[in-house]
Amino acid sequence: GKVRVLDLEPITVLSVGVRGARSAEMVERARRAIEGRLAADGLERDGDWRLMGYNSPMVPAGKRFWELQLPVRRAAN
Repeated sequence: GKVRVLDLEPITVLSVGVRGARSAEMVERARRAIEGRLAADGLERDGDWRLMGYNSPMVPAGKRFWELQLPVRRAAN
């Protein structure tokens, strides 16, 4: 039907998980935390940002969990 199943190659990501309401300020803080780890861990960006939420509408804002990810690879030296 309307469901497509894809086999994709594994990727490596840097990720920050956050509990609480998602806001532009909190997303920016998570983005800065990930960017701060890139050089420190010898990594470079390898794709687009991914913002994921895992909650139903019934979960109170303060208890929601969301995650910001950035695909990465080892930096070429």
